[in-house]
Amino acid sequence: MSHDDIILSLNQSRDNKKIISGGYDSDLYFWDSQTGSFIDKIKGDYDKIFHITTSPDGKFAITANYNGQIILWDLTWKKQLKKTRNHADFVTSISEISSENNFFTAGWDGKILKWSYPDLEVVQECGSSSEHVTALTLAGDTQKIYAGDNSGFVTSFLISDCSTVLKKERAHWSKITSMIYLKTRKSVVTSSEDKLIRFIDPESLKIKKQLKGSEDFVNSISANSSETILASGGSDHTIILWDLEKMKKSYSIAAHNGVIKSVLFVSDDKLFSAGNDNVVKVWKITVSKK
Repeated sequence: MSHDDIILSLNQSRDNKKIISGGYDSDLYFWDSQTGSFIDKIKGDYDKIFHITTSPDGKFAITANYNGQIILWDLTWKKQLKKTRNHADFVTSISEISSENNFFTAGWDGKILKWSYPDLEVVQECGSSSEHVTALTLAGDTQKIYAGDNSGFVTSFLISDCSTVLKKERAHWSKITSMIYLKTRKSVVTSSEDKLIRFIDPESLKIKKQLKGSEDFVNSISANSSETILASGGSDHTIILWDLEKMKKSYSIAAHNGVIKSVLFVSDDKLFSAGNDNVVKVWKITVSKK
């Protein structure tokens, strides 16, 4: 079983039993998080899904879509519950839902919006950006949200009140494609079309370290649960595993017959990947004990 078109996003259900994927064919697909076997799908409405997040109770999903819509999906009854359009262009990224029941979206229109869950109402427009915003990540311990843009800048805001920009610094010289926050390493990690992965100080937004060795655009990054391995997926069809203790490349996998759009660790040693070949794959990753 595969998607009918390009896959753009992977997310894990809150009970850790399923992987959810979405992409150009507008449907949500569900896969067993242990075996990678297809479970089910929910039919969409012909609007590309760019990004997925799930509710704290695991009963709902929210998707960021191509036409500027945010869509709430009922995963029990297998249907769309609500659609709202507050972005003037496609929605590039959606954050996880915070402990205060808020989430954030970023758009190609330059907007970053703060939403309430589950009613899907915009409660605040964050400090405006003149650039296309391409990635978001939340950091609960710093109480900040971080955004990356098309020109390679990272911007920080307070989760509680995002109306004012706290900091803005250049992280890359090209589009930021993906962002995650590593709590134990106190770093915002960014990937970019400049082929680099960089570790950013969450307060100053200055570059601390970088990983170099990708042959093409790095489109997605994910860390395992112990934050000892980082996986990156790129336009060269390859997954690279990076040793975060030694800060160097461990090995690479010729993973897909097309551009890799999303990688997702679901445990310390299990990784999912997806991309332009319409296929979701699961990998058993060797964790060094040295």
